Amino acid sequence: MGVPVVLATMAACGSIVTSIKSSWELRRMIKRKQEARECDDEAPYIFRRLRRAYYDGLMSTLEYEQWYEKFLVAKVEKDMTGMRRIRAHLRILENGAPVAPYRRSRGIDQDRRRHSVSYGTSQPYVDFPQERPSLEYHPNGRANVGTRPDQFSRLERQATYSLASSSDTLSRGRSRSTSVGQQFRGQNERRHDSYDSADGSDYYSEKKHYRGRIRKMATVAPPPSKRQKREEIERTQTQQDVAPLLATDLGSFKANFVDSDGNQMADVIEINFADATEKNVSTLLNTLLGRDREDFTPYRFRIHIPGKDVIIDQYPADLLGLLQKHGVTNPFDAEPQAVFKVHAVSRLAHRIPGHGQPILTCQFSPISSSRLATGSGDNTARIWDTDSGTPKHTLKGHIGWVLGVNWRPDGKQLATCSMDKTVRIWDPETGKPFGQELKGHAKWVLGLAWEPYHLWRDGTPRLASASKDGTCRIWVVNTGRTEHVLSGHKGSVSCVRWGGTGMIYTGSHDKSVRVWDAVKGTLVHNFTAHGHWINHIALSSDHALRTAYFDHTQEVPETEEGKREKARERFEKAAKIQGKIAERLVSASDDFTMYLWDPTNNGNKPVARLLGHQNKVNQVQFSPDGTLIASAGWDNHTKLWNARDGKFLKSLRGHVAPVYQCAWSADSRLLVTGSKDCTLKVWNARNGNLAMDLPGHEDEVYAVDWAADGKMVGSGGKDRAVRTWRN
Repeated sequence: MGVPVVLATMAACGSIVTSIKSSWELRRMIKRKQEARECDDEAPYIFRRLRRAYYDGLMSTLEYEQWYEKFLVAKVEKDMTGMRRIRAHLRILENGAPVAPYRRSRGIDQDRRRHSVSYGTSQPYVDFPQERPSLEYHPNGRANVGTRPDQFSRLERQATYSLASSSDTLSRGRSRSTSVGQQFRGQNERRHDSYDSADGSDYYSEKKHYRGRIRKMATVAPPPSKRQKREEIERTQTQQDVAPLLATDLGSFKANFVDSDGNQMADVIEINFADATEKNVSTLLNTLLGRDREDFTPYRFRIHIPGKDVIIDQYPADLLGLLQKHGVTNPFDAEPQAVFKVHAVSRLAHRIPGHGQPILTCQFSPISSSRLATGSGDNTARIWDTDSGTPKHTLKGHIGWVLGVNWRPDGKQLATCSMDKTVRIWDPETGKPFGQELKGHAKWVLGLAWEPYHLWRDGTPRLASASKDGTCRIWVVNTGRTEHVLSGHKGSVSCVRWGGTGMIYTGSHDKSVRVWDAVKGTLVHNFTAHGHWINHIALSSDHALRTAYFDHTQEVPETEEGKREKARERFEKAAKIQGKIAERLVSASDDFTMYLWDPTNNGNKPVARLLGHQNKVNQVQFSPDGTLIASAGWDNHTKLWNARDGKFLKSLRGHVAPVYQCAWSADSRLLVTGSKDCTLKVWNARNGNLAMDLPGHEDEVYAVDWAADGKMVGSGGKDRAVRTWRN
């Protein structure tokens, strides 16, 4: 019986304590609400008094800032104690606290406010008087100046504010005597009227205004002093001693110019280090070769380090130090560059909507950059006028995604392939199909390749198509018949290239690359070095074969024989190595590697294995001059390789998502890449630096191409809009 009674007693006591605590909390909450309500009621009144004290010169600008900030804190925190403290301070000021005149109204308004004291009808002082009036304190708490406090007046730039009554300081009225005073008064009133607005107003806007002003004043550099001005004048009038800046005699070195094939280009010549700039050395080499100034060719010089497998492909800033460090005696390896220069595209020229689904492929016409063809998932291909940014033709006929578009080398026809298992030929001038669709494949057609212009027989072009059915077909375009079916792959044929020597190259998902004789339709080589399927292949002569007889001179031969001969010369120049035509092939795979092949000289043995990517390699491209290879991978990087020996040169880092495609400029100096990160980036191939970042796409960029004339870049992707970029 005792335990329950104790427990009941404890429970009752707990209930009493809880009720007492609840009553305390309720009383405290009610008190806080009352103080908050009282604070809200008191705030406008205190704010007006604070502002009036500042206008009347009873506090300096700095003091006003401090008390105004305290007012804001008290208002936000509903702190009535803080409000009472501010009110007490204002009461002290208004009742006549001795404030030194030099502290009144300082700051940015110092030039606007001038204080003076007037006695009756006497002339007021313009500035502080020499004999300052004394302050007399009375029992009523008011401060009187001299003997007549009711006639005390203050001037603010010819504006006189008179006291309406000496008995009630809070109800003092102000009079304005001049229009200048009215204007100044209005400006100051507008700065603080926001609190008196009907909505209870924004304290922080004024606080931000003052803080911004103070911060601005604190960060402005002070004007130069007289000493600094005098030193600057003396420095500009003194002749600079240029003797230490003149190049000293660093000696000379012997230069032996060797081309990329190892052949000596000119006699060994001695060059002063002081004159050994890249431009001077290039001019010297052209002079040694007997060229006129109009025919000068720019060269890029490389230095091979003896005894090491290292090639410095960028002209060194400290040539003397480099040669001394590595013991190089006879540089240079000289590689000719394009005589024209393509400028990096830097701006969006046109955004052209039209496709209803993502754009999967695009290619410029070999004739000029004014025509761009695109293929899309909306089952159509389109030809665009890039000069005006308008659609030219819509090529309708496919009933599946258009996976590839390819211009004929002379630009007079356009071929498209689709998931509907067909290939179609179009007239780009009219937008109408040429002949019947080419049927024969059992599955999707994934890629196309035109026969090089200089290999045409009887003026009849041929076309190769690669399909998911494991075959590659050669079509006679004029008749629409199949000339050869190249079968043998055990998986999808993902890509196809038609070489300038009459060979067809196919890459497949069966991890092999095969070389075929285009005339006989027979297998020549089978490359099986890759460990995963082939994503892409490229030829060292791709650019020359794609553009046939079109070049930077814009000179087109008049006869067919002349056109064919010029196309052959351009191909041989691009494919020659050490005086022999050696068309090279590079293949990119899902095994993170690439292989460099020379079917003409090495047979089935690869020239080099290109290692470095940390993920799948999506695309690979030779530079137009055939000296560099660019590879785009799923590791977010684009890498540059030496096309002669396959050695790694540079990694272009900047994309933050997989890089889908890349395209070279016609002069081989620039490279553009398109990525999943919705951007294009233009790179300087020589030093690996980012030349231009081109945001603008709203989604992934699937296709990119650089026009053969170098004037424009075209791109398309998941956002379904074609974009053209120019300098």
